[in-house]
Amino acid sequence: MVFFALAEGDLVPVKQVNSWLEQDDSRWLWNVSVQRELMQLFPTLAMRLNDKERIRLLKNIANGPRREWFRDDLTDEEFKQTTLRGIWLRLEKLRVAGLNFDKETDQLYQSIVKEHPQWCLDEDQKEEFPFWMGDGKQYRNTASSPEDEKGLIDWLKEKPEHDRWSEDDWSNRCKNDFEIAKNALVALEKDGVWIAERWREALQVWTENRLLSFKAWRHLSEFILDLDDHKLVEISWNLSRWLKNNGNCKAFNRDLYFRYFDRLISLPYKIEAKEFNDPITAAINHPTGILTESLFQQWYTEKPNDDEGLEIDFQKRLEQIILSEERASQLGKVIIAANVLSLFRVDPEWTSKFIYPWFSWKINEIALMTWKSYLWSPRLYKAFLVGIKEDFLETVNHYNELGDHKEQYAKFLTYLALQKYDEYKVNELANAFKSLPEEALRHVASSLGDALSSSGEKFNEYWEHRVKVFLMKTWPKQAVLTDQTVNQLALLCLNTKHYFAEAFSILKHSICQVDDTEYLVRKTIDSDLIKLFPEEILDFLNQIIVEEPRFRPPSKLKECLQQIAAVKPELKNEQSFERLTVIIRQFD
Repeated sequence: MVFFALAEGDLVPVKQVNSWLEQDDSRWLWNVSVQRELMQLFPTLAMRLNDKERIRLLKNIANGPRREWFRDDLTDEEFKQTTLRGIWLRLEKLRVAGLNFDKETDQLYQSIVKEHPQWCLDEDQKEEFPFWMGDGKQYRNTASSPEDEKGLIDWLKEKPEHDRWSEDDWSNRCKNDFEIAKNALVALEKDGVWIAERWREALQVWTENRLLSFKAWRHLSEFILDLDDHKLVEISWNLSRWLKNNGNCKAFNRDLYFRYFDRLISLPYKIEAKEFNDPITAAINHPTGILTESLFQQWYTEKPNDDEGLEIDFQKRLEQIILSEERASQLGKVIIAANVLSLFRVDPEWTSKFIYPWFSWKINEIALMTWKSYLWSPRLYKAFLVGIKEDFLETVNHYNELGDHKEQYAKFLTYLALQKYDEYKVNELANAFKSLPEEALRHVASSLGDALSSSGEKFNEYWEHRVKVFLMKTWPKQAVLTDQTVNQLALLCLNTKHYFAEAFSILKHSICQVDDTEYLVRKTIDSDLIKLFPEEILDFLNQIIVEEPRFRPPSKLKECLQQIAAVKPELKNEQSFERLTVIIRQFD
């Protein structure tokens, strides 16, 4: 606000303005929170500065911002370019406003302009704001790489990596001139010049093009296998994706695939502990996880059959990941756990020996990783679920630890209970649902409705022998329910169609008044259940609608009461009918 006021008048002497700009190591000259106001101040200030204060301000700008004000992970080159950009912007604003530079400042300004001729002020004054939407192309140079091999080699030596202020056409060179790009990279590596960023970009381009992938495998596969470990680690993410995306490439036989897999999976990867906060995201973005995915991809292409056993080449490599104590191998285990059902169907004995123990909560870290992975895409398969029964039911006591997968657990537990497996006793399931937190019951109720609605021609059987039995024997009747859960139970009643009266009688003790009933009342009208169950619908509406609605009663409530009265006129004398009528009249 001070800078804004200064820009509007000359009440404060320029000497005092300079003093303010120099406070705290000139923090306010560089603070992005006041950048817009500062840029608006400069034109006014330029017209008021005497020689002494002009030179004082220019020297202050030339000193640039302090390094400790920026992120620790900012490279020296990035900090240099950011500083130059900030100095240029402030000098340019003053120059345009008519301020003359002294000799030293002019030399600095000219050197920046020479290095970044593309920098210019925007007509919309975007540069005055620290953040704005756009691609920033006007602030970047786009350099063209040489088209001949020797020139390209020299160019890559000079530009081993990108910087934030420039772009080049290296990716296009890799795409359009494969031989030249490939030869340049190989020649430089043999010459002792390793440029990991250019290799990564080349591999990215070749991975996305099937024909180029074929060429790359044919010309570079043996060369890459001979690279040192530290070089392979630097390009391992791209190599892993290359391997995964091109496993069925004609130039890539089974033997070559396994050679690559073995070489890459054994590299000394580093991984930070925080990556295990979200093991699935970490796994699908880490070379170990990507490689494990590629191994399963290869296995699935061979179309394994139930109970035929794991083929030795795959078994050996899966056991290598399972038995490894390297931290990065945990991410391979995440992918294995996500594919555990396929492994069980093909080789139940092997899976029981190596994978089942992971589901036990005796080792919390392993169990949490395994359950999150399994719940990523769980499927019902009786023999497998019977094998992990105790651990599956125990997981209810670790519900909140599951994070983003806890909702999936509540839903999957519900679908399992509806299967009525003999091995999962009713009292065991009832205790599990009783142990679920209040918030989880909303997902249980929602899953019951989804299961019933999708039962198709078996609707009657599904209600009578599954959902109804669940509600009577398994649903936690004493639980304190949230409004969202009550809403889902009320919707379930409406979705039972001609079983509404029966469903409502079972759930009546769980359904109570909730604030937002607009959708429920509309659903009641659309269901046509009033014609079949006018008395029960009246009771249902009376039970869910509050005495004093937050805004107004449901818009279709009056229509509901009219239909109820038309079907069974004597219900107009019921206390519940009169109560709902009074609520409507209060807002008419």
